[in-house]
Amino acid sequence: MAQSSDPIELYEAAVQGFRQTLSGVKPDQMQGSTPCTEWTVQNLIVHNLKVFGFAEGVLQENITVNSMEVGGAIPGGDSVKALDDGVAKVLEILKAAGSADTGISTPFGDMTRGQFMINPTWDLLVHRWDLAKATGQNTELDQGLVEYVYNMLSPMADGMREMEFGGQHIVGARVAVPDSASLQDKLLGAFGRQP
Repeated sequence: MAQSSDPIELYEAAVQGFRQTLSGVKPDQMQGSTPCTEWTVQNLIVHNLKVFGFAEGVLQENITVNSMEVGGAIPGGDSVKALDDGVAKVLEILKAAGSADTGISTPFGDMTRGQFMINPTWDLLVHRWDLAKATGQNTELDQGLVEYVYNMLSPMADGMREMEFGGQHIVGARVAVPDSASLQDKLLGAFGRQP
């Protein structure tokens, strides 16, 4: 369970959780539907693999990957290897001395590299739930990550609903959940999922 507030450690925890669920996807599930209603399981995986390239581009202020272009095959035909390769490049940039504190200009405004990493972290966390739900796997998320992402982003979720990237809204319409709902369900509702 993630207990850190270090953006790199939180990102690594989100990656490992997503990797675990990704490893459980069966080949015959690739064309199945997902909670992201316009995406199949394969589209969802392609999106998350492209987020690594997008993040690498943002960190170097040279974006060449549109993570919302989700057509096509899994790079190299092996989603887990593609994930491992993608995250290795992102972490190499982040773990260079002083890198996390370096200021950059991003599509979401000026911030440090470390601050930017909340974006791929929440994307991996929420899409892990989507992928698990779509493929019949355990949908329980790391509660430390859920708490961190919820506290950081739920106050901004309404504003994020208005944002578009690659011609698509990045957060769906809020889904109402009871006040007694778990923090995970509140997070999912804030990001447009029906828990």
